[in-house]
This record gives sequence, structure tokens and C-alpha cells, in this order.
Amino acid sequence: MKVLIDTNVWLDVALGREGFYTTSLTALYEFIDEGDEMCVVATSLKDIFFIVSRLEGTDAAYQAVERIMDLATIIPVDSMVCTSALPLERPDFEDGIIAAATQAEEVGLILTRDKEAFATLGIEKMSPVQLMEERGWEEIELLP
Repeated sequence: MKVLIDTNVWLDVALGREGFYTTSLTALYEFIDEGDEMCVVATSLKDIFFIVSRLEGTDAAYQAVERIMDLATIIPVDSMVCTSALPLERPDFEDGIIAAATQAEEVGLILTRDKEAFATLGIEKMSPVQLMEERGWEEIELLP
């Protein structure tokens, strides 16, 4: 299955965000173990780089982006995706781009912690916690 990993989940792992790191990382491992194709929208990479570089430094930002690129298929953003994004996810154009790119690539699941986003796409979405509960996993504490 193709799974879009939203920016916030990648950031949970890259930044070791307290309260989110363990379930987000476990969800990524679950997709790897199941052979699912993880995807990331190209614009998310620039957002991740920007945020990680501001909080952890440029070297950490490059490492985070390189790791994501090793794990995930990059979904391109072109004029068609941008045009399709205009009516989606208003007022958040960034989420609109992710939604349009997800539709264009026929993704089957969106993994996100954003409860409001992607609700009307007709694509299944869940949080890392919901994924773990659905698959019978129990959360354990991992060190970042």
C-alpha cells in the first residue's frame, strides 16, 4: 500500500518530539516491516529542512532530509498539483498541496497527527496512535 507520511510525523521523528516520537517512529517501522511504500511530498522536505535547521542546526536538517529520502518515495509538486490544491484544505494551502499530490499518486492512507486536515479527500487517514491501536501494538518508550 502507498502511505503518505505527513510533515508532522516526519518532524516527530527528526526532532525526537516528546509525546510523539515513539508512536511516530513505531508507525514508520510498521510500514517498513509490512513492505508498504512510504511517500513524502517534495514540499514537505523543504519544510522539514527549515524547521529542523532552526531548532537543531543545518547538519541535523540535512541528515533528517537524507534519511527521509532513503525511506520514502518523493511525490513531485508541479503546476497541476498546485492548481488542484487551490480548492482543497482551505485556508491551509500547504495541506492543499499535500492533499492534491496524494490524490494524484493514488495514495491509500495518510498518516498524520493533524486531526482537521484531509478529512474530505476520501482517502483513509489515521494518526500514529490509531495505527498502532488498529494493529494491536502497545506503546513502549524509546529513546530518541
